[in-house]
Amino acid sequence: MKKIVSIVVICIIIAVAAICISFHFLKDNETVNSILSGFDFINNSETEKEPDNTTEAETEEAETTEKETTKKPETTKKPTGTKKPVTTKKPAGTKKPTGSEKPDTTGKNDDTTKKPTSTKKPETTKNPVTTAKPETTVPVTTEAPTDYVPPATIPAEDFSTSLFIGDSRTMGLLYYGTIRSADVFATRGLTVFRALKDTVDVFNKGEMKLVPLLEENKYERVYIMLGINEIGASIEGIKPKYLELVEMVKKTQPDATIFLCANLHITHERSQKDSIYNNTRLNAINDYVKTLADGKTCVYIDVNEIFDDKNGAFGAGYTTDDFHPDPKYYKQWSQWLGTVSKEILDKNAETTEPITTDTTKSEVNTGKPVKKK
Repeated sequence: MKKIVSIVVICIIIAVAAICISFHFLKDNETVNSILSGFDFINNSETEKEPDNTTEAETEEAETTEKETTKKPETTKKPTGTKKPVTTKKPAGTKKPTGSEKPDTTGKNDDTTKKPTSTKKPETTKNPVTTAKPETTVPVTTEAPTDYVPPATIPAEDFSTSLFIGDSRTMGLLYYGTIRSADVFATRGLTVFRALKDTVDVFNKGEMKLVPLLEENKYERVYIMLGINEIGASIEGIKPKYLELVEMVKKTQPDATIFLCANLHITHERSQKDSIYNNTRLNAINDYVKTLADGKTCVYIDVNEIFDDKNGAFGAGYTTDDFHPDPKYYKQWSQWLGTVSKEILDKNAETTEPITTDTTKSEVNTGKPVKKK
């Protein structure tokens, strides 16, 4: 039994010696080295040499001078380095490419390859995004040119004690006419159904609802210009809402003269082919509004006299969309409003008799604009 054990021990010793000898000779082969690179003891022996070379060169120059002189001739074959005791396991960063021919240079290459990461600084080229600033230089097209000055040939009436309540046509008077001294409660699409509910950006005042605006201010004249956006509703549904609006103005502005303005007609061509937006329905609304006037404190005025054609429709030469006057005609409309209003107020001051609300034969007719050709 002892012989068997001794034979086994001898075989093991011979095998270990053979492995050591073969390992010594095979380690110089790069192919075998790459295969064996997966074993920890090889990685440790090789990777630890890299930090040893770099750190010893910097901190322990006395010791490295002797080792480097002895190892320099062997750099071509890669020193086995198994003789060096493992002192400290340097950072895991030593798991660099297994090609360990030039550990020093590979370390440097790793450093240099990291430097390109600093080239991310070109991300600062995002500054060109600031080139979007020129967008702010693009003029924003607004419907309300704040720098508009009425021509000297169209005298601006004094509407400083006036309030206008209306829709997009009233906004046109504000933007292109001469009523900028007035308070204007108007927005696109406003109707008698929403006039007492909606909050509107009131020119000269800011965002407000109509009732607080009426209660907090005193006006001599209030112009109501609504009806075109209600045209799709039944006339019976419009009547109570229009009356409610007029009564609210009377209640909050007892000393003001209310001017109920007829709705501008629609062009004849559009009126003939449109089942909703036509002058038949619009005239029904105007006729009802006229019944609310008393000829004294509440007066009906009809601007269609200066824009109608022979068909009693909005002259096609005054508009490009069948509904709104071209900007230049709002000036004449503003002048007409100022002139008619002044005449009515003057007559009211002279007599207690209600004045006629028929302005089609009024002496204040300023004449029709020149039609486009």
